[in-house]
Order: sequence, then structure tokens, then C-alpha cells
Amino acid sequence: MPPAPSPPFEFPTPYQPDPARLSPHADATHEHSMAWSREMGLFDFRDRWGERIWDEAGFASMRIPLMAAYCHPDAARTTLELVSDWYVWTFWFDDHFARVFKRPGAREQAKEHLARLRLFTPVDFVDTPPPANPAERGLADLWSRTFAGASPGWRRRFAASTQGLIQDRLRELENMRDQRVPNPIEYIGLRRSCGGAPWSAGLVEYTSAAEVPDRIAGTRAVRVLRDTFSDGAHLLDDLYSYRQRGELDNGVLALRTFLGCGAQEAADRVNDLRTSRLRQFENIALTELPPVVEECGLDPEERGRVARYVQGLRDWQSGTCEWHRRSSRYPAVPPKTSAAGRARSGPAGELAAASGLAGSGSAGDGVSAGELPHRTEMPSMAADAPGRISPVDAPGRNGAAVDRTPGYLFRLPEFEMPWAVRMNPHHAAAQAAGKAWACEMGIVGSSPDALWSDDRYDAMRFAEWCAMTSPEAAPECLELMALWFTWILALDDHFIVEYQARGDIVGAQVFLERLAGFMPLEAEEGPPPQPGNGVERGLDDLWGATIGRLAGEGRAALRREVLLCAEGNLWEMGNSAQHRVPDPIDYVEMSRVAKGVAGLGARLVPMVQELDISEEVLKSRFMRELVNAYADHIDLTNDIISYRLETEVERHLNNGVLAVRNFLRCDLQQAVEIVNDQLTACVRKFERIANEDLPGVAPGSDVAAYVESLRHWMCGNLAWHVGNSRYIDLCPVGGVRLPKVLRAGHVSAAPAPSDQGMQRLA
Repeated sequence: MPPAPSPPFEFPTPYQPDPARLSPHADATHEHSMAWSREMGLFDFRDRWGERIWDEAGFASMRIPLMAAYCHPDAARTTLELVSDWYVWTFWFDDHFARVFKRPGAREQAKEHLARLRLFTPVDFVDTPPPANPAERGLADLWSRTFAGASPGWRRRFAASTQGLIQDRLRELENMRDQRVPNPIEYIGLRRSCGGAPWSAGLVEYTSAAEVPDRIAGTRAVRVLRDTFSDGAHLLDDLYSYRQRGELDNGVLALRTFLGCGAQEAADRVNDLRTSRLRQFENIALTELPPVVEECGLDPEERGRVARYVQGLRDWQSGTCEWHRRSSRYPAVPPKTSAAGRARSGPAGELAAASGLAGSGSAGDGVSAGELPHRTEMPSMAADAPGRISPVDAPGRNGAAVDRTPGYLFRLPEFEMPWAVRMNPHHAAAQAAGKAWACEMGIVGSSPDALWSDDRYDAMRFAEWCAMTSPEAAPECLELMALWFTWILALDDHFIVEYQARGDIVGAQVFLERLAGFMPLEAEEGPPPQPGNGVERGLDDLWGATIGRLAGEGRAALRREVLLCAEGNLWEMGNSAQHRVPDPIDYVEMSRVAKGVAGLGARLVPMVQELDISEEVLKSRFMRELVNAYADHIDLTNDIISYRLETEVERHLNNGVLAVRNFLRCDLQQAVEIVNDQLTACVRKFERIANEDLPGVAPGSDVAAYVESLRHWMCGNLAWHVGNSRYIDLCPVGGVRLPKVLRAGHVSAAPAPSDQGMQRLA
């Protein structure tokens, strides 16, 4: 028998602050799940080559029921048997899908298979079709056993996560078809949606009698708690599965590819990332969750559920560490252990092994914003790559390396943009109207309270931005868009100048509470408060000019978008107060609301285009994914172009390039290239959803027009950022060459003007 292949790296020690505990029902659970698997036919199914997906010996060596016994040590016996069957079904479903559908030409069959499975996950107690195969038979049995005693809120959440777990198998097929390794930041997001850990968090609620109260289930604290838990589980799995999985969805492979490092360094960094995520889990549990519990007024019983949920997630992390060491599913060299972290409990059959294998230890706290290491730069992409646009001069690409683009600390990357920018012919009139309005509101002018000088406003060319993002808008609609986006950026600068510079979180909260008063939904809400500054005056005026164009549901949605944007500024201030660089996953998700531009644009586009699109369609899953891809492209484009302004002038830590650099401990150019790769991924994801997913669930000419408008936004936003001096005041703009696909004349010829607002930070 040939020797086993040598591992590609020395296995790092996983972070495991708590010892694993084993349920006393472990042996009985194993026997139960073995019998259940026989009954469901999991050992009988054969693939297209006539080979079994599983046999009983292989099932026994994987020890999946042992995972349930370690991850849920306090569960009652019948509950543990049920959750063990769930884990068995999930692993079998994954292996079955890989063997049957992960091959060229099988995507349509896979879609049909997954669509059938989703029929067996109803939120309410309705009839389902007769199961036709082991996957359907097992799911139908589990669903009926699980939902009988569950609350409607938990059923709704668990159904959604199970359906997501099923549907997102198609994402793996996309990567295989494209033969593309996702970048590290994209990968973590994809793994979270395709992996089983978010779904497992729902089982923690079930087994611990810890259903999260509906009042807090949708809060940021609970969401980030679940997400950091999930990332910790998936990254650990990546370390164990790297050698066995000949696929593109592995964190070690993603880091090797994008950082140009060896397997050992990539594995160590994956372990560091996992440690970082689990430490953020603890930070959220200790600092963000208690205030949410207080604000929502949870009673003692509800608080007990929340406490059991947090502890259940901790038990799950410790348990899955222990199970990976004992299962044959992903054999790997066990990590080195320290006596301090070894498990100390378990029945007689497991105690001897547990006393010598349960490792502990941390991989370090990462790096602070002031300790970013520098590594060898990644080679740049070819200058003549099709479909890419580069604002960097060509000389140096074939000879000496171009160290940086004038005005930046790095080479601007070659942005991939498949669509050509178009200019609305009414942009000059919108620019004039926008400036007159900004002066009238007190946002622009020479007074000490004004945010921007005349020259500064002219150089930023907000109306030209809106003209490129809304090339077909009527004159009055274009003018209204220009006013809104003048206001949203004024809001951003107002926060920086008035509150962030002084660390005045209380003042910021008072200001935010006042904003809602300038956006009444009904006449009986009373008159708005008296505006106290240009931002409040601007919102008061804009709301009156806008609500007549929106139905009641649209007004509420626009108001909610504005308030979310404003609240996002508090999140950014909280990071600054803690001197904390956010991790990039949390940062990307929060930026969708905190930056405001993308969310506001997505809400105003139907109004500008006079499109008839229902709120139901706008909230549908594929539309949300489409808008998220668009929003991430808008926000991350800004992060690359605004890097110097945000890190050197505004001195805050909320920037995607900085977040990537800090999180991955890579050099600045590498971080820029990774963020740019994420931009490319956003474009490709947008097109895939627009062309393959959305037409089947939201057809119609208005939806198609909405999608086309979001394309204009991404393209025009990139053109405006590349050619605008708002973000490169620190250095001259000379030497920046516009790509051919963008129209000439977008780079402002005005000198980099100083603005009064930013001077107050000095």
C-alpha cells in the first residue's frame, strides 16, 4: 500500500479558548444515525459510474454523529439524535452534489435538483410532493420532525438558511465553470453563503432552547455574531480540507493565489484570520450585544435565551475543532497541542484520546493600523488585457516598474469595466442649479459654517457625476439627483468635521435623531424642526421636492435608506474611537448602508426613470444580490480612489483598502489589487444574476431598464472617481491618463483647492 502523501504544511494550532465537551449520548446517537441513514437509503445510492456515494464503513470513520455530540454537549438525547441526522444529511447532500453535478454541462440538471429540494422546506405546514431520492426523502423526514415544536420566527429563519444552503451550491458551479479562484475577501463571503455554519447556528438555537427573540434577530450585533461564528468554522474546515479538495473554494488556496506565498504561510494566515474572526465574535458578545438587549427591552426569559445562544455558539466552535481531529473526512496532521487547552471531559470511550489531542492556543492579535508590514509587490496585470481600463501611463509596464500613480501611494489598478460611459446632455444646467442650491442651503460659500468653498464645489463636479450615472434622465430629474448626491456627500463631510474630528459620538447621535424629523411620512406627524445647519436645511428642502414623486411605500423606503446611511456614520465613529480597523467582511457589508451613495442611488433610480417596480421585487433575493454587487462596486471604487484623503487628511480607519491590508497583513499594492479583483468579481456577479437568475423571477421591461440603470451607475461612478479632484487634493492630478473607454474632459483642470471644512481638522 503506497504511503500517504505528505501534508503541504505544518498544521497551525487553532484558536480554541474553551475545552470541548462531549455529550453522554454520543454512542446512542451514532447508532441512531447509522440506522436512520440506512432507512433513508443514503448507503444505497450510486453515482453515474455505479459507485456508492457512501458505504457504512466510510460513514463510521467520518464519525458525523460525534460532531453533533461535541458541538451540542448539553442537548437532550432525542434532540441530539435529530440534529445528528441533520448533519448526516448535509454532508451526504454535499457529497452527492459534488459527485453527480460538479461536471461540465450539468448546471441545468443541478438547478432542477435544487429546485425540487426547496419544495421540501416550506415555512408553514403545507403538503410537499412525494420524495423521489434519498436527498428528498431525508430532507422531508427531518423537516417534519424539526418544525413540530418550533416558533414561527425560528421556522422562517431556518427555512431561509436551509434554502440558501441548497441554492448556493450553484455558486460553486460558477467558479468551476470559470476556473477562477475567488480573491480572499470575496471567498469569505462566498463561503459564508455556501457553507453550512450559518445554517448550523440555527440548529444551535434549536438544541439549546435558545431561539433568538425576533426583536433582536435582525440587528447588526446578532448578524455579526453569527457571521464571525460562521467564518471561524469555515476557515478551520479549509485548513483540514486543503489537501483533499481539488476545488477552487478553499481559503488557503485563495491566499496562496493572491498573496503569492507558499502553502505554509497561507495556512498560517488562514489560521490568523480565523483567530481574528473569533476574537471579533467575543468583542461583539461583550460590547455590542448587551446594549442591544437593553435597548430592545428583553425580559429575563428572553435574556436567558440570548445567553444560551452565545454559549451554544462557543460550544459549537470548540466541538468542531475536536471533531475535525478525530474524523476521517479530512485527514490531516493534527496540530501541536498545549496542555492548557486539552479537553477534560467525555465518556470512557473518548476520554483517553481527548486528554492528548485537544489543542489550544492563539495565533496572535494581528497587526494594528500603525504596524502594517510591507511585502513583495504583486506583478501588475498586462496593460493590453481586453476589457480592462487603466488610468496609469503605459511607460514602465514593459520596462522598469511604475511605483505609483501621481497623486497616489500606489499604482492605480486596471479597472475592468465592460460598459462605456455616456453623458447626459443636460449636465451643465444641473451643475449650475446644484451650485445655486448648495449656496442657498449654506453648504457652499465663504461663511465659517460652509462645508465647501466655491472652487472646491466646482472641482468636485457632482452634476457631472449624476450625468454619467443617469445619462437618460430628464432635466428636472437630473437636477434633483444632483441635489441629492450633493447632500449625501455633504452629510459625510459634516460628520467628519463636526463630530468625528472631536470624537463627539453623543453630538452625532443627537444630530441623527433630528434627521428623521425632516422626513415626515404623513402630514399628521407635525412640522419638521427648525434646521440648524446646511445639511438639515438641505434635507428639509429635498424631502419636500421628492416625496410627491414617490408612493407611500417608496417614501418609507427612501427615508429608511437615508437614516441607515446616517447611522452608518456612527459605526465608523465607533471604530475610530476604538482605534479599530474593521475587518473587510464587516466593512463591505456595513459600507452598503454607511456610505449611502449606492443605496440612495438604487432607491432613486426607479423614480428618475419612472419605472414601475414593486417593493416585493426590490426585496426579492436575486434583486438584493444584484443591488449588493452594484453597491460594493460603487463603494470599493471610492475606497481605492479616496485612500489618501481618508487615511491622511480625515484620519479615520474606515477604508476597504486599509481593511484588506490590515486583515491580510499584505502590502499596500497587494491590498489595492485584491480590492480591484473584488470590483471585477462584482461586475461578473452582476452580469450573471442579470442574465441568468433575475429574468426567471422578475421579468419585464421595467426591471430590465432598472438593471441597465445600475450598469450606468457603476460605469459613470468609476469615470467620475478617476477624473475628479475630490479625493486627490494632496497631490497634483497631472499625469493621470484617462482610459480610452471614458470620455475626455473628466479630469478637472482646476488646481487642487483647499476646502474650509477639512481645514478644521488640522
